[in-house]
Amino acid sequence: MKITPIEIEQQQFSRAMMGWNPEEVRRFLADVSRELEGMNRETTRLKEELQRRDQSLEELRANEGQLRETLTAAGRLSEEIAENARKEAEVIRAEAEVRAEQIVADARNEVVRLSEETRTLKLQRARMIADIRSIIDAHQRLIDTHRDFEQENRTPRLTAKKRPVLRGKVR
Repeated sequence: MKITPIEIEQQQFSRAMMGWNPEEVRRFLADVSRELEGMNRETTRLKEELQRRDQSLEELRANEGQLRETLTAAGRLSEEIAENARKEAEVIRAEAEVRAEQIVADARNEVVRLSEETRTLKLQRARMIADIRSIIDAHQRLIDTHRDFEQENRTPRLTAKKRPVLRGKVR
């Protein structure tokens, strides 16, 4: 049975002849009532504080759970980012290798093309030199023929016979 401070203060006792001094009993009961009232207030305050702390503790536990989940997610995300970075680096490296191989192949093809072009140009040069020599030789023969012809025309002939002058194309 729960006794409140008011019940203690209002408690009435029957009188007996050789009983307790009623005034002392009332003072004592008043003191006990005040003390019990203080204890009840303190208990209520402590219960309220305990409830606030329990609520704070629950919030902290919830926050701790969220923090753990966040840290776990951040760890997974960090691992995923690192893995993606590794994969991307591998792709970039592979692409660079393919590009390098293509550049080398293109350079080799260019070397082959330039070598072929150089060979063709050397052949053309040799043909042109041969053609020029042929033309020079032909001109030299013309010059020689012309010189011979002039020398023949300058020297007087013993015969009075005149040569006919050819007109038209000379073969």
